[in-house]
Amino acid sequence: MAKRCCRHATGLLLVCGALCLAACRPQPAVEARPAPTVVMPEARPSATAGPQAGASLQGALRVQPPSREPAQSAYLRLRRSHVTTLTACNPTPARWWAAAPPPGARETCYPSGDLQLLAWLALPEDAPTPIPAIVYLHGDWGLDGDDFAACRPFLDAGYAVMLPSPRGENGNPGCFELWYGEMDDAVAAVRWLAGQPEIDAGRIYAFGHSVGGGVAALLSLYDDVPLRLSGSCGGLYPPDILAVWSALLPFDLNDEQEVQLRLLRGNMASMQRRHIAYLGEEEWLAQFASAAAAEAAACVAPLSIHMLPGDHESALAPAMAAFIEAIADGMPATDHQDTNQVMRRQSCQRISGTD
Repeated sequence: MAKRCCRHATGLLLVCGALCLAACRPQPAVEARPAPTVVMPEARPSATAGPQAGASLQGALRVQPPSREPAQSAYLRLRRSHVTTLTACNPTPARWWAAAPPPGARETCYPSGDLQLLAWLALPEDAPTPIPAIVYLHGDWGLDGDDFAACRPFLDAGYAVMLPSPRGENGNPGCFELWYGEMDDAVAAVRWLAGQPEIDAGRIYAFGHSVGGGVAALLSLYDDVPLRLSGSCGGLYPPDILAVWSALLPFDLNDEQEVQLRLLRGNMASMQRRHIAYLGEEEWLAQFASAAAAEAAACVAPLSIHMLPGDHESALAPAMAAFIEAIADGMPATDHQDTNQVMRRQSCQRISGTD
C-alpha cells in the first residue's frame, strides 16, 4: 500500500523531511536551479500574512492594456542565473497540525527538484476525461481544510483542483524562501498535474489567494509552464509588503535582486501570459492598484485588474466566480500585436517600483 506523503503518524506539529514513496509516479525532470546559499541561521517569529485593512480605492478599476508580442524575458534570464542567499532556513511562519485530506480530496505528492512535496487532488464527480484543471495556490503559508472548502466552486464548476503545499510548509522538506524556491514548486506542481492521465494538459489554469496569489501572479512571468491563464485574489503585492513582513523575511531586504525576483511589480515587461488580479475595495492592497495599473499600461503588459466589493477575505468568493466566467469566455492568454519593445522597456524602467 502506498504510504501517505510527508506526514507524521502522531499528528503533532513537526518539520518533516520524509520523502513520498511509490505513490508518486515518475515525472519529467524539472530544470535544476542553483541551490540557495544560507547564512546566519536564526529563528523567525510567527505572524499572520499581513495587514488586511487600510486605505481603499473607491469604485471599480478594470485595466486591459493594449496587447504586445511576448519578448525574451529579462526576468527569467536573471532568475535562472541568480543564486538566492537565505538568512535563515526555517519552515513557514504558519503553525499547522497533520490532518487527513478533506472528503472529496486525496493526498498525493509531487516532485520539485530533489524535494517530494505534499498536495491534495480532487476530481469532479462523473466528469468525462480529460478534465480541465485549476491549481489552487492557497494563502496563509499552510494548507488546511479551509482552503479546500474555499476552492469548492472550482470543483463544482467541473474543474479538477490541485492544492499543492510548497517547500517548508505542512511538514514538507526545504526552507521557507518567500516567493523564490516556492516558484520552482508551483511550476513543478503544474507540470505534475499536466502529466496525470485524467487531466486535460491543454486546459490548466492557476489561481491563488493572498500569498498564494503572489505565486500565481509570478507564474505569468514563466514561459515554460503549461498554463493557459492565471488569476489571483488579494495577491498583487507592492514592494512595501516586504517591509511590513521584515521580521519574517528569509533574505536581505536591502538586496535589490532578491527583492526584484519575488514580485510581479517591476517585472511586468517580462509577462508571458495574461494574469487577472482581483482586489477587494476594502483591503490594504487596494491603495496600490492604480500604480500597478499604470505600470501595466506603460509595459503594455497582459494584466487585468478588477476591484470587487469586500476585503481581503470576503472578495475571494466573487473573485473565483469571476475567474470561472473568464475561463468560460475563453479569455486569451496573450494578445499578439506588434509593439515597439524598446520604448516599452524604457517606459517600464521609468515607472516600475513607483507607488
